[in-house]
Amino acid sequence: LLFSVPDTSRLQSGQQFVHQMRLLAPPGEYELRLTLPATAARAELSLRRDVIVPDYADATTARLSDVTLASQIMQGQDAQDPFFKNGLIVRPNATQLFGEGLPRMFYYAELYHPGALVDGQNYTLLTYVSEANRPQPVGDLQRRAERAVRAVDVLAGSFSLSELPSGPYLLRLVVLNSANEAVVEQQRRFFVYNPGVAATAAGNVLETTFETSPYAVMPEAEVDRMVAHIDPIASEGERRRLRNLSDLEARQRFLMDFWVVRDPNPATEMNEYKDAYYQRLQYADDRYSVAGREGWRTERGRVLLKYGMPSSIDPHLFTRERKPYEIWIYNNIPGEGQAQFIFYDPNGFGDFRLLHATVSGERQNPDWERELQR
Repeated sequence: LLFSVPDTSRLQSGQQFVHQMRLLAPPGEYELRLTLPATAARAELSLRRDVIVPDYADATTARLSDVTLASQIMQGQDAQDPFFKNGLIVRPNATQLFGEGLPRMFYYAELYHPGALVDGQNYTLLTYVSEANRPQPVGDLQRRAERAVRAVDVLAGSFSLSELPSGPYLLRLVVLNSANEAVVEQQRRFFVYNPGVAATAAGNVLETTFETSPYAVMPEAEVDRMVAHIDPIASEGERRRLRNLSDLEARQRFLMDFWVVRDPNPATEMNEYKDAYYQRLQYADDRYSVAGREGWRTERGRVLLKYGMPSSIDPHLFTRERKPYEIWIYNNIPGEGQAQFIFYDPNGFGDFRLLHATVSGERQNPDWERELQR
């Protein structure tokens, strides 16, 4: 693998040049567009991404910033350096790929106002690496540290990934209170390519019984969180069954059964359905988190989890006569055919709500266009 180089004069085929630009924007929801004009050698290149800027100044709410995965972090005092952040030079890894040739993953994040969540002068930060579809830390790739409460706490560190087998993983940052409960967390997906490391080195074996599965040792807080995760796709019968389960082990077994019956290929180590579901959940968190609420808990997040990625999204965020709204189109929802969802932001704070849908069982409002009028 060929990774990034410090300047374009040393750039060769297969390598990347990483640069960073800073833009100041007040809290709100934006669309970022990047375009590289066409040249004689290639066509125009472009990308777009929805960006939410939270209100980090609100001292009554603790927030974790997005996590930056980096190929290098070092001390630095040059505030004009494009990679300068709080006394550090943070060179991001835009590919989020580590392993052979780049065995160490660095990370950077900022925690705002932890005092709003914990009592006392300290809080606990748990940082760990997990497989993409499992909540438990991988081996010794975890750290727990007591940190002083301050208005803004810079969180930076690294993990060696040289012994991890190839595959998708998550870096998780979790803030714990005095009861060892997770109160704020953030995660970032990344990929490892280590062709010389056997999969068994990380204990990747087929789960055949509950006793040998990760569910058997899953703490109650994680069980509750995963139960909340699956609600959008659970059947009514599964919800009724779950409501009658008060014992922790029974709920652990329920979760295992829930995903096993949905595994399209039980003979493999990965549950492709579950992995794809959690990719959508991460996508929702990345784009739709608002006002201290995780993206998967919003109405757009719920629809995304239940029906998958829409075939197209038609945003109308800056129409003078109408409130901000989006139209999601699905070319085919099983049992429904082509479907449409209308989300709108009634208060202008980025909290989009479902106004109308053409899918049975969802909110239907034939007069939805009138409600969009300012």
